[in-house]
Amino acid sequence: MRITKEKIKAITDRFDTCHLECDGMTRVLQFYLTKEQVPHKVYIGQIVDKRTNEGFSPHYWIKTGNLFIDYRAKMWLGEEEHIPHGVFHIKNYPEIAYYGYRIELNLLPEAVVNMWIFESSFDIEKLCRKLEKR
Repeated sequence: MRITKEKIKAITDRFDTCHLECDGMTRVLQFYLTKEQVPHKVYIGQIVDKRTNEGFSPHYWIKTGNLFIDYRAKMWLGEEEHIPHGVFHIKNYPEIAYYGYRIELNLLPEAVVNMWIFESSFDIEKLCRKLEKR
């Protein structure tokens, strides 16, 4: 069975607003891709913007088939159009290079994943401001 880009995005896009860096985001996405039986591989290494020679390491991303999954490249390299985001074909981003190797990560327990999702979407500073007003 071929897994489409649309199916992968349906699984992964909903976590984009989580306040997680690339390592945490990769762990959350790994959990849900596994749960939905989407074959994938996790990588660690460096991402580099060839325009500026700026890079970030260590950086985590996921590959499934010929698709890359990276929701945090813009966090490290900026919001420019030529920086990928989400689920994409790397050939559409010729000015970006990924250097790294595949790693095996143990699947986190669902309770931990859910806690990370909840905690990362929770505005603790807003809560503290409310409590200070009391």
